[in-house]
Amino acid sequence: MSMIELKVNQGIRALFAGLDDKGTLEELEKDIQKRGILVKGVVANSPEEYRGVIVCGDKRHMLATKLKIEFPYILVDFKDFEELMEYAKNDNLLRRQLTKAQRLKVEDNYIQWLKKTRQEHVGGDRASLSIDNGG
Repeated sequence: MSMIELKVNQGIRALFAGLDDKGTLEELEKDIQKRGILVKGVVANSPEEYRGVIVCGDKRHMLATKLKIEFPYILVDFKDFEELMEYAKNDNLLRRQLTKAQRLKVEDNYIQWLKKTRQEHVGGDRASLSIDNGG
């Protein structure tokens, strides 16, 4: 697999804001130290302007970097940023152990993002949506 620069997108992070507490991250870190990363992350291969965006696995990537271990991932092609966001939402809702209230919050965050994006980018270029190359 060719190495690409991995990027964090704040729009994806915003979908799940407030769901991870310090204890959850500490538990994940201990598990990764003990067993490694068992579930590969998902990274966008296309569209080109989003190549390298971590779609699923942001926390695993952060901890792999901290622990100086490899972050395994697969590259997935998306038709546009909206499809990428929907994939991130659905994957996390299926994988995470969330309460009903937390699931509703994620769905609400997604709907709010979708409404805002469609209003701001009607006929516009989705490439203008920002990507934070920080971590």
